[in-house]
Amino acid sequence: MSCCKQAGSGLEIDEVAFEAVLRLKEEVRQDYAYAPEDLETPLQLFSLEEIVEYLEASIDRAVVRLETGSPVR
Repeated sequence: MSCCKQAGSGLEIDEVAFEAVLRLKEEVRQDYAYAPEDLETPLQLFSLEEIVEYLEASIDRAVVRLETGSPVR
């Protein structure tokens, strides 16, 4: 049983189309293409409490949407 096959210039996994991997690769590159002035900006750090509050709020919103049948975005 094979999980992979050749796809153009790369290896394709049965569960993921090779084109999707290429699109993801380009999106990740764009995510990390910072302007030079942004590299000098101090990072904003969050406290553990802020992160936990964010996660709890996200979970609450997702549960409401799932219970009402609204699509989760």
